[in-house]
Order: sequence, then C-alpha cells, then structure tokens
Amino acid sequence: MYIIFFMILSLKLYSSIIVGIVDSGVDINNIFLKNKVIASKNLVEPNNSIKDYEDHGTPIAGIITTIATKAYLACAAISDERGVSKYLNMYNGIKFCVYNKSFIINISLSFYEENIKDIKNLLGEEEFNKHFFVIAAGNTNELLEPLNTKFENVIFVGAISGDGLLASYSNYGDAVDLAAFVGGTNLGVLTCSSCSENKRAFNGTSAAAA
Repeated sequence: MYIIFFMILSLKLYSSIIVGIVDSGVDINNIFLKNKVIASKNLVEPNNSIKDYEDHGTPIAGIITTIATKAYLACAAISDERGVSKYLNMYNGIKFCVYNKSFIINISLSFYEENIKDIKNLLGEEEFNKHFFVIAAGNTNELLEPLNTKFENVIFVGAISGDGLLASYSNYGDAVDLAAFVGGTNLGVLTCSSCSENKRAFNGTSAAAA
C-alpha cells in the first residue's frame, strides 16, 4: 500500500517523471504522444527506428499519459508482429528504460519470478531498487501462486470488469497485488479512445497495468 501511495504521489508532484514501456513499440507520430516520447529503441529491428508492431504499446502509452499527465516516456519495442519476444530483448529493453532514468517500468508480457531475479542480477540490487516494475498479471484465467521472494518494488496487476468483479480472463491469486478497472469485454478502457487514433476497444490486464 505504501508503494502505491508513493507512486501516485510521485506522478502528481514530479513534472519530469519518466515511465518506461517495454512492449510492442510505440507510434511516435501519434498526435497524442509526439511530445511525450523522449527516448525510444527498436530491439526487434535494431537498425530501424521504433514502430508499434502490434498496435499494443501505443494504447498502453496513451493510457499512461492520459492518467499521469506529467509523465514522459521511454519506449522499447521488443515484440514482433506475431507477438513473439525474446527474453534477451526484454532484458535489453528494461536496461534501456533504466538508462533513460525511468522511475516506473511497465511490462505487458509474460514475466515470472525467475525473470525478476535475472533483472535484479543484471542491474545490481542498488539500481534495481531505484525502480518500480508494474507488470500485467496475464489474461489466461490462471491461479498465480505467491512468489517465493518478496519484491517491494514489483507489482502484478489484474483486471476488474464492468460489473466491478475480477474480469473472467484475468489471472488471479496471491501473486496479484492489485486489480484495476478496464470496463466490459467489448467496452475497453475509456481513456484509450482519447489516446489511440484508431479508437479500438482495448482492455485486458495490460490496460489495467497501464
């Protein structure tokens, strides 16, 4: 609870806060994000500039900047058109966000305790503890067992549906720290229509984490 309070307080007080997004990329030409993306990297095609391979990272970015209006973004594209991502790209994406001083790092991909430990080892404990990792719990309606290790700066987020209950697709269990409202199955997140130019419905635990 104290972690959540501190995150919310930080988003409200600090005009220069940076949120890292490790996802399918971002459309840097999106009119709502043009002045928000201060750093970007394409790890799928390293010789090319970043783009959004799945139209997933862009709505995530839009939700974040709609809610946290003072936030700026560091975005790493790690998933290709098939939604496939290599763990090496994920780790390099997180390192990129850390290098660009991201206070919060948002991750919408399968992420497990072993991955958190790998990131902690990769960054070193001191650097790891300087950042908050907000991770989508997943959309397969599975019970997530509690983590064996307590990470004070890692939060797994489930989804609440339009009826105020846990969404039918959302993973659940003691490993899920909180859940956020994302609307009904076909409704999507209301803020998404104001930040994604195609205005498609967008929900799931990814939207909840954002």
